[in-house]
Amino acid sequence: MVRTKTPAVRTKRRTQAERRLQSSTGLVKAAIDVISTEGVGATTFETIAQRGNYSRALVSKRFGSKQGLIEAVIAYLRARPEAMAIERRVDELTGFEALLAYIDIYMHHLATDENGQAYYRLLSSALADKSPLQMIFFAEHERFHARLADIVRRGQAEGNIRRDVDPDSAASTAGGVVFSIAMSILLNPSMDISAIRRSWSRTLTAAFAVSARKRSAHRATRKPK
Repeated sequence: MVRTKTPAVRTKRRTQAERRLQSSTGLVKAAIDVISTEGVGATTFETIAQRGNYSRALVSKRFGSKQGLIEAVIAYLRARPEAMAIERRVDELTGFEALLAYIDIYMHHLATDENGQAYYRLLSSALADKSPLQMIFFAEHERFHARLADIVRRGQAEGNIRRDVDPDSAASTAGGVVFSIAMSILLNPSMDISAIRRSWSRTLTAAFAVSARKRSAHRATRKPK
């Protein structure tokens, strides 16, 4: 019997940029793990290096300072809910459906993902310490607020969100509920977030949604293009 030699499979070598991205992401995830299990105060270059099995010198080289590291962590954390919104095709929903879905994504993220809770631990720490990081969180708050207000305006134009609702006030109310629930989860991780999600959906519907009858009347009064 003639044996054939199996050709060796070559493993593609990663580029320097790919290795850098992998190590940077690994360090950020290690930092999030420390924040989630030990708190913000324990987030030092030493603990992150140990948790991620990297050298302390690499942490310093990648981020320069603790603030630089935390900024990278915040950027990583805020990207996940947006990715979830894309996965659920929120922008393809009606305005009111998008509002429900967007808020639900954030609540689900808080309840099931330690990343979501880590974000609010960092926010609480920044506020308590009057850290310069407050401005980063403020910018994120403004982005979140603007996103919700735009969704409300879209729903009003479509006729599925009441026209007498002020978009900015609605965005502040919805955003405030997400923040309040986030703080509650940090204090009581065992709370039943699923019941809160159902209750908040009904509350939003009662406060902002246009009834089916009124939606039909709205469509009937629109001029054909």
